[in-house]
Amino acid sequence: MNTDMEIKMKRVFENAGIEFPEDTQLDLEKSGVDSVLLLNLIVNIEKEYEIKIPDDELLYENFSSLSTIYEFVNRLLQKEE
Repeated sequence: MNTDMEIKMKRVFENAGIEFPEDTQLDLEKSGVDSVLLLNLIVNIEKEYEIKIPDDELLYENFSSLSTIYEFVNRLLQKEE
């Protein structure tokens, strides 16, 4: 995992009021992340990475775990290059 990305993602989770999961496969919903916290997480991802998440990409499967979030954000960042 990219260290810079991990540092930024930890900041995203902290700013969203969500404990950063050490297990990247942990289902965030099962760890207590509800729709309000998830929305806050998405807003913080957009701010931290200076990206706009397209409405059609606002799918649970893109945000279900830390691992899927990393993959999703990397894909969006690559599209912007």
